[in-house]
Amino acid sequence: MSDAPPPPAPSSTPAPLTDPSTGANLGLLRCARCSSRMVTKSGLSCKRAGPASRFHIPRPAKNGGFEDFTWEAKEHEDWWELADSDDLNNFGMSPYVPCPALGKDLRIVLCGDCHAEIGYQILGSPAISLAASSLAHRPPPTAEDDARDFKVPEGTDLAQLRAMMAAGGLTSQFDVTIAEQRLGMVLTDARDGEGVVVCAFTETDGGELGAAEKSGKINVGDKVVRVNGASVKEMDYAAVLDVGGGKGPAAQRVQHKDWQAQKAENARPPAPQR
Repeated sequence: MSDAPPPPAPSSTPAPLTDPSTGANLGLLRCARCSSRMVTKSGLSCKRAGPASRFHIPRPAKNGGFEDFTWEAKEHEDWWELADSDDLNNFGMSPYVPCPALGKDLRIVLCGDCHAEIGYQILGSPAISLAASSLAHRPPPTAEDDARDFKVPEGTDLAQLRAMMAAGGLTSQFDVTIAEQRLGMVLTDARDGEGVVVCAFTETDGGELGAAEKSGKINVGDKVVRVNGASVKEMDYAAVLDVGGGKGPAAQRVQHKDWQAQKAENARPPAPQR
């Protein structure tokens, strides 16, 4: 008969939903009204006070015109801050409206299912602010959660959807982390004015590929949408270099279509487009 001690009982303490040192969200944020998934493992929790705690919501004025609003301001101490709208799963956005209290234009972030008002975005900034009281914080997603939350709508032609993805008609996003300072890729401003795109790869004098091309993930035409966690959607080429410290970013989120890769022998980054 063994004298080995019995195995320890499983801990009944649930895993934390927020990183205690950074405030980073480790779980799901669901709409408090309808439980639709809004955010998956993204966002930082914070507390606000004074004017920064107010959630300004426009309401159509009675008997007013299309652009006539009254404003409702609710104070919320607890907020979630997202880098940009790419962190949202199921959402809608109102048009931008001038907010007299802020002196800026803002738009309201809505639940994509029940249209509950959950947060806002200021014109000119990619950041998203979500009122924590509008959301329910839940544990990280399981396979069952993903299957339920991202169920393909009935009637969707899956064959056509796959063909569009294969042809580059749809985009995907992924994260790339590169330790080397020399990435070996040339960036230029995106044609839509949002962020920068990879326009070529470079090689060393000895013909060695750069880290970006060797990763096998990045292609010419891919758009860089984040650098070191910061959104660069509305930045030009020069501003993106500043975010990367002038030596190239270490961690990027890239938006990919099905482009054909090219090379540029010892190319230099082009001058910023204005």
